Amino acid sequence: MAQFNITINGIQLDRIGNDCYEQYCKFLGIHIDENLTWKYHINQVCKKVSRALFSIKQVKRALPTDCLKTLYYALVHSHFAYGIIAWGNANNCILKPLVTLQKRAIRVIHNAHYNSHTEPKFKSSGILRIPDLLVYQSLIFMFDYLLNKLPPSFNGTFTVNCERPNARPTRQSKLLFVPQCHSAFMRRQPLFPASSSE
Repeated sequence: MAQFNITINGIQLDRIGNDCYEQYCKFLGIHIDENLTWKYHINQVCKKVSRALFSIKQVKRALPTDCLKTLYYALVHSHFAYGIIAWGNANNCILKPLVTLQKRAIRVIHNAHYNSHTEPKFKSSGILRIPDLLVYQSLIFMFDYLLNKLPPSFNGTFTVNCERPNARPTRQSKLLFVPQCHSAFMRRQPLFPASSSE
C-alpha cells in the first residue's frame, strides 16, 4: 500500500489502521477505523450499554415497566441513536452483539425469560429495533435536508434527477437521484442509505 504524508499547517497527520500504533480515530464520540468497519465504535457502544443494562437489572423488580422503559431511553437508547447514520450500516456480524444487547434490554424491561421472543415486546413497548432506528434517523436527516435545515456543509450533497446532465422530464424528475451501487461496501456508506430512503 502506498504511503502518503499528509500535512495540515505544517503538522504531519498520523495514519491509523490495523498495522499502525492507533487502530482508530475518535471524532465527536464516534470511533472511525481505516476501513470504515465501525467495529471499534460498536465495541465501545456495547461496553456502555452493558453497564447501563446492569444498572437497569438492579432495579427491575422494584420499578414498573413504564419506569424501566424510561431508564432504557435514558441509559441505552441514547447510545444506539447517536451517530447511527454513520455506523448503522455495518456488517451484520459486527452489529450482532449490539442487536443481542438490545434484545436483552427489552427482555429486562418486560421481565421476560432470557430466551423469549422479542418481536411482540418491541411492538408493544414502541421501541424501535436498531435497523428500524437507522431507517427512522435517515428519514429525519433527509427531511431536514430537503427543508434546508442542515448545516451549509451538506448543501449539494444530493442531486435531484432533473438537475443531472442530459436529464429528460419524467415523473421522477423531482425525486432524488440514487446512484447505482455495485458493491456491498458502497451500499453501507453513510449517505447512500439516506438518499435511497426518500
